[in-house]
Amino acid sequence: MKKTGPEDREEALRKLEAARETFEVLRGAVLATVRRLQSGEDMPEAGKVRSSAADFARALNQVMEIENGLAKHSGWQNGGGTLDLADARREVLERLARRAGRG
Repeated sequence: MKKTGPEDREEALRKLEAARETFEVLRGAVLATVRRLQSGEDMPEAGKVRSSAADFARALNQVMEIENGLAKHSGWQNGGGTLDLADARREVLERLARRAGRG
C-alpha cells in the first residue's frame, strides 16, 4: 500500500472486509473437511481438499497483507482485536500438514 489518503484507507478497509468474508467462507469449508477427516469418513476427493487448503492459505495471506499495509501506513492495528494472525496462520498450516500426512 503506497497510498495514504482517507479515500485510500476506505478502499483498503473495503478490500479487507471482502478478504475477511472470503477467508470466513473458506474457513468454514476447511473446518467441515477436518471434521469429516476426524470422523474417519472416506474422502476420495483428496485433490479438492488440497485445493481448498491452498485457497484458505491464500485468503489468510491476503487478509494479513492488507492488515499489515493498513497498520504500516496509518497506525491501525488489527481493528483493535487481540487475534495474533501469525499464530493463527501457523496453527492452521500445522493442522493442514498433519491432516495431509494422514491421507
